[in-house]
Amino acid sequence: MAIDITKGTHNVAFPSKVLAGMGGAHQFNITLTANHDNGELVVRGAWNSFDNYLEGTLGATNDFAGVIQAVNPDDSTQFYVEVTADTTLLFVYNSPVSPYGERDFQDESLFYNKTGDVVRAYTLSKGDIISLSTNAFNGTPVVGKTLTYASGKYVVAP
Repeated sequence: MAIDITKGTHNVAFPSKVLAGMGGAHQFNITLTANHDNGELVVRGAWNSFDNYLEGTLGATNDFAGVIQAVNPDDSTQFYVEVTADTTLLFVYNSPVSPYGERDFQDESLFYNKTGDVVRAYTLSKGDIISLSTNAFNGTPVVGKTLTYASGKYVVAP
């Protein structure tokens, strides 16, 4: 992971209730070919080495579908999204660990995954719940709104 001192510019995300995180589906190690925030979706590309794939090219259209189910009661900038259909896209998540002791440099919104990093990528299945910060959305996140995915953002339906 890399750090960007522009606080609040990167997604804060977490695979809250994801089947792949509980051993029920695949997780992949993906070597990134571009910078990505946690919570972004990627495609598994070509075999790179044992237990590692290169990031593939995300098409203009994809098969992600979700719905915003709730606002996190402890943090109004975080939203719980339920995946409403199985998808071929993979959820990027690397636990950010700051090398700095100062509290100001512990904020997760300072971190992103840089080109060349190897990240954990989770298969998403219908019924999975992911947590996403406000800046992960293209549009205003509102409970009950459906989502698609394009250009690194979860697109809120009008």
